[in-house]
Amino acid sequence: MAFIFPKNDREIFPKTFLKDISVSFDFNKVSEERIRNNSLTTFFSSKFEITGLDSEQFASGLEVQSQDEQVKFIFASDHVCLKMKFPAYRSFDFALQWLEYMLDYLRSLEVYEITSLIIGKYNQLQYEIPQNPPKDISVGTVMKEIFSSALLKYDFGDETSFEKESEKFNSLARWEKRIIINDEEFPNLRFIIEYGFRESDDRRGKGELTLKTLINNESNISISEIKSTMNKLNEIIDDGFRWCVGDNIIEQMRNKE
Repeated sequence: MAFIFPKNDREIFPKTFLKDISVSFDFNKVSEERIRNNSLTTFFSSKFEITGLDSEQFASGLEVQSQDEQVKFIFASDHVCLKMKFPAYRSFDFALQWLEYMLDYLRSLEVYEITSLIIGKYNQLQYEIPQNPPKDISVGTVMKEIFSSALLKYDFGDETSFEKESEKFNSLARWEKRIIINDEEFPNLRFIIEYGFRESDDRRGKGELTLKTLINNESNISISEIKSTMNKLNEIIDDGFRWCVGDNIIEQMRNKE
């Protein structure tokens, strides 16, 4: 069967709790000789005015960041990653405008095929429970307001099971679950959901609800097909996000006030 997420029209929401997004390409590790080639030197000098490259810099990844720290590249001998933060990132077009930098990096290494393409989006929403709340209000109550019944039912099987699990939340500073959804129609695709809460240090009942959605295409992709693949994966990850959160959250995100 295909992914369980219903298809949705693409929207740019006036409000969002998206914090950052990453796009990563993995490829077969290249030799130090290719790292030292003139094409790579030309790439960094022309794109970022960086000179004097050392092949050892690529062992853990060479980071290049914008002055406002909203965009960061990580260049390595077996991967390249683009990280973007909100509010610079407002739509996937922002990621696509940096794609050519990543492709030029691959070309400079004479890499014309990647082995995996990963897109991840991290969302964070503040919550605060009153100091003396009614007994039926807890972190679990807040989570049920934010995360969809479809997600909780998929993860726990039924509402009662989640209720039992959430009884432990008041004694926890952090709770997170990880779900991996495979697609029988496209076995090379994996959709990963990580959701939960993290309590702040200053007081109980206050913190952040977190939701990370990630899709990984573990198959060989030629660089000529990367852009179209990115667009397809982004549609899946957007549909997956919509499936993870309640309708009331979507309506709040549509509210321009």
